[in-house]
Amino acid sequence: MNFKSSFCIKSDTRHLKPLREWVGAVAGLLKGSGFPDLALMPCSLALTEAVDNAIFHAHDGNPELPIVISLKVSDSGIVMEVVDRGKGIEDIDTPEPDEMLNHGRGLFIIRQLMSEIESFVSGGEHHLRMTYRI
Repeated sequence: MNFKSSFCIKSDTRHLKPLREWVGAVAGLLKGSGFPDLALMPCSLALTEAVDNAIFHAHDGNPELPIVISLKVSDSGIVMEVVDRGKGIEDIDTPEPDEMLNHGRGLFIIRQLMSEIESFVSGGEHHLRMTYRI
């Protein structure tokens, strides 16, 4: 099974709910042929956290900057990528966040949910690639 979809949004939190619905729609479309039921929640949450981080950290809340989102499903897993115009993440292995703080949990959550994550800058754009192994 091979499936790929991508699109571009503006840096606006109004896109987060439709983004979660999109992941659900892809899961429903591929149910029984590549997108396991158990993958829906972790993939949806990780992707939402990644886009939220791009909006608030990479783009400093500037709604005009684009975020490109892609999702690929193959026999080996689900790969999601978020591309923004930020400078990138210096250390994706940040420690567990302080439970008393009201920020700093996004990357930690993504690391807990995904099998693998990688962050790199290419062509002036930051890429966060998240893999959920099947």
